[in-house]
Amino acid sequence: FVFVDIVIKKFSSLNSCTEHLVLKYLTDVTTCSSQNLDVILQMTEQQEHTPVKVLIKNLGTEGASINQNSRRILETLDFTSQAETHDSLYQELIKELEELENLFVEDYGLIVKIFQEAIKSARRRERSAKPGT
Repeated sequence: FVFVDIVIKKFSSLNSCTEHLVLKYLTDVTTCSSQNLDVILQMTEQQEHTPVKVLIKNLGTEGASINQNSRRILETLDFTSQAETHDSLYQELIKELEELENLFVEDYGLIVKIFQEAIKSARRRERSAKPGT
């Protein structure tokens, strides 16, 4: 496992390489094993926008729903580390989530949590942008 950790750390330091690899590998997020997804989430820990791109691509397909892997990715998002830098990307994710039709009960709770996090993040950015705060 030491070798795997070294590879993950090396790929994580190569931002464009990691993003390219992840976007190619996860063209269909449903086909990824949970073990491989965990490795990908480790690799993109400092590049949260990369899994967001994967989600947008996968949720934007006809009849898309939140599958186990999409749910896992959504659960890892914190909307604080890169939301300001990649604001339009996060807004696109919110839009895709709003348009989903095939949802389970647990999906609604997750989506509400994500919307709340997005609102909190936007409010923090607004407060920090105001002069004198």
